[in-house]
Amino acid sequence: MPEARFFSVTALCVALLPAVAVPARAELLPYEELAEPRPTAAAPGQVEVLEFFWYGCPHCYYLEPYLEDWRRGKPDWVRFRRVPAPIARHWQPHARAYHVAEALGVVERVHAPLFNALHREKRRLGDFKNLLAFFGEKGVSKEDFTIRFYSEEVEQQMRDDWALMQSYSIGAVPSIIVNGKFLVTPSSVRRVYNGEDYPNVMKVVMELARREYESGRPAQASSGRAALE
Repeated sequence: MPEARFFSVTALCVALLPAVAVPARAELLPYEELAEPRPTAAAPGQVEVLEFFWYGCPHCYYLEPYLEDWRRGKPDWVRFRRVPAPIARHWQPHARAYHVAEALGVVERVHAPLFNALHREKRRLGDFKNLLAFFGEKGVSKEDFTIRFYSEEVEQQMRDDWALMQSYSIGAVPSIIVNGKFLVTPSSVRRVYNGEDYPNVMKVVMELARREYESGRPAQASSGRAALE
């Protein structure tokens, strides 16, 4: 994918609408159905939801509190996974940082604060040195952070993220994939409903997930890595 497309993120990570159910059929739908469904890493009887995001994306930041509320209250049959999209070179330190947090078991401690530090406090946290200092503020030792940041495990996770991103043709964030079949973005929701209301992204996601669950046709499981919640 050409890099020019990558920088359309701010334009494409847009907003949404007042509360409303997802229409079963309409000329415009608040999601895109993939031409070819992809295999998922969900167990039988479960529905996978993937969020492709970047800490530097303002629309990911605006969506985050609503996504987090949804995540905490989601049904057990929904398997949720965040994918830090390594779309452009300057996004990659943030993707590495997320996987470091996963490896150290500190995602809950650093995920929302990192968004806030970047967007609310306007801190410069785009490189190893500044991310090292930030994680240190959250109780992570310099040694632990450094070892994980440059580890082969994180390198492999970055390669896996890139391959997954490519398989879904992800060129902008936030992008949410439901069960390997549907793509939901703020702009896809906004084009149908007249408004800019981020909670409705997650309402559309949940409605699609529920339909998949009730249909009894979860996407075929894959053998890929899954850091699921």
